[in-house]
Amino acid sequence: MANSQPLSNRIPLPNPTPPAPGGADPTDSFFALMARSMAGGNLAVPSGRTQLFKQGWINSVAQGASGRLQGASRRLPRSRSTPINWAGYLVLLGVGVYFGTQALLAAAAWTGDHWTTLQYGDPRTTHLSAAFGFAGETPLAPTTITAVTAPGVAHLFVLPGDRADKAFVLDLPLPADPDGRQPLHLSAEDVDRDGHLDLLVRPGEGLVYPYLLDTGKQTFRPPTAEEQGRLALGRTR
Repeated sequence: MANSQPLSNRIPLPNPTPPAPGGADPTDSFFALMARSMAGGNLAVPSGRTQLFKQGWINSVAQGASGRLQGASRRLPRSRSTPINWAGYLVLLGVGVYFGTQALLAAAAWTGDHWTTLQYGDPRTTHLSAAFGFAGETPLAPTTITAVTAPGVAHLFVLPGDRADKAFVLDLPLPADPDGRQPLHLSAEDVDRDGHLDLLVRPGEGLVYPYLLDTGKQTFRPPTAEEQGRLALGRTR
C-alpha cells in the first residue's frame, strides 16, 4: 500500500448517530473499509465480511466495558467505621452483657432454690433430737423439734421427751425471709452455761437466734437483754 500512515488516520471514525428507521446503518461503510483493509484487499471492492467484522468489534467493546465495570466494583472503597458506629457497637455489647448477666443470675437462683428444695423440701423442714433436760426425757425418748418455714415466720414444734401431750409451738418472726425459702438450721448448745442444752435456730446463712431452756416452766424462751450479752455465741442476733 502506497500510504504507510496508521489506519486510524486514513479511515474516519464511525458516526455515533443511530440510523433512521428503515435506513442503512452509516457505520457499515466504516466497518466495510476496516474489513477490506484488514483483509489486504482493494478498498473499493466489497470484502463480504463487513457485518462479521462489525459484530466482532461490538462484542470486543462490550467485553472490555464489562471488565472495566467489574474491576471498578472490586476497587470500591470499603466503608469506614465512624465513632457513631463504635458507639452503637458498645451499646449493643452493653445490652448483651446486661441481659446475659441477668439470665445467669436467674439460672443460678433457680438452681440454688431447686437444690435447697431437694434437701429441705417445700416448705422447708428440718428436725433435731436432743436431751435438753425436759422432764420425762430418756436416752430412747429425747426431745424432738421440727422446724417449718412459712412466709416471714418459722414454726418450731417441740415435743419434750417425744410426748405429744407436752408439745408446744414457738413462732420465730423472719422479716428477712418474706417468701419463706430459707431452711432453718437447728443445733443444741449450752450457751448460758447452766449445765443444760439450749436451742439455737439459724435461718439460712443468717444470724443465730438462741432459745434458752427454762427448766422451771419446762419450755424454751428468748434470752433477756442482759442475758444476751453473756451468751457464748459466735454470731448473735
